[in-house]
Order: sequence, then C-alpha cells, then structure tokens
Amino acid sequence: MSNKVKDNILFLHAFSGFDSTSAVSRQEKMKFAKLLDKDAGIQKATEVFKTHHAAAREVGAACVRIIAALYESFLQSSLLNKIRFTMFTKSQVQNNSNLATLPPI
Repeated sequence: MSNKVKDNILFLHAFSGFDSTSAVSRQEKMKFAKLLDKDAGIQKATEVFKTHHAAAREVGAACVRIIAALYESFLQSSLLNKIRFTMFTKSQVQNNSNLATLPPI
C-alpha cells in the first residue's frame, strides 16, 4: 500500500463504505485505493475533505470529481447530472438495467 493511500485511509474507508453501510453502488474499496494512488486530482480532492475551513461548494466540487472518476466518466464532465444521464442512457441498452447503479445525486 502506498503512502498516498495510507495518508488517506480514513477518507478511503468513509467514502467507499464502512463494514456496516453500503459502498457507492458497484464500486470496490480497491478501486478507490488504486484511483487515489494514481490520480493527482483525486489526491487533491481528498485534501479538501481534511480542511476544517473548506467551503460547502469546495466540498461539493471535490465530491463530484471523485464520483466522476469512480464511474470513469468518459465525458470528463463536472456536471453530475450529465454523467448520470449518460450512464442512464447506456444502461437502457442493456437487458438488465438497474437504476440503483447510477451515481448518487
């Protein structure tokens, strides 16, 4: 485990789901860890969550950045609704679509 992951282990555990709560739908803890290890933008976003004086919009933007990266947004959009809509339209092509697998609002 890299130092980047070790330094953010509490964030990783909280964001990817505790043992008694569900994680972000169909996303594994190791995917979070790998993303955190390799993506400098995600590392910067985690720092926002550690800042006591972070503004609500900063926290929201960091959260959207992390969720977009988790769901591998090929749009590279910062608009979560656009990411959700794209994933929804892709899921409707499949026979077994499940709305619960879309990124959270």
